[in-house]
Amino acid sequence: MAIPARLATPCCQAWTIGFIAGTAAVAVIGPGGNGERLRARIRAATPLPVRYVMIAHLHPDHVFGAGAFEADRPVFVAHAAMLNMTAARGPHDRDVLVGILGDPASGAYAVPTMLAQRR
Repeated sequence: MAIPARLATPCCQAWTIGFIAGTAAVAVIGPGGNGERLRARIRAATPLPVRYVMIAHLHPDHVFGAGAFEADRPVFVAHAAMLNMTAARGPHDRDVLVGILGDPASGAYAVPTMLAQRR
């Protein structure tokens, strides 16, 4: 069952964040800029555990919501280049997101625990 989580962040008005609920677990596809709203939608839709959070690209409104899922202890999946990119751009990108959402609404970044690479 795929359930789009539209409007999980105010700055993200498209279907670019959401989750897939399978038979045993949930995979988050793009956690948004504040994952708390997305996490609440997942909890309203299913009691299944969140096992994967996939961070597809390094835009502030797609990365900083990942921290909201740390309590679920999922595997955070991202491209291997994300580690260096986040180190280089993370503070600036966080400031951009704070400017859009405000500080309390801006989420936290989670360090990827599974890295993907092109072959």
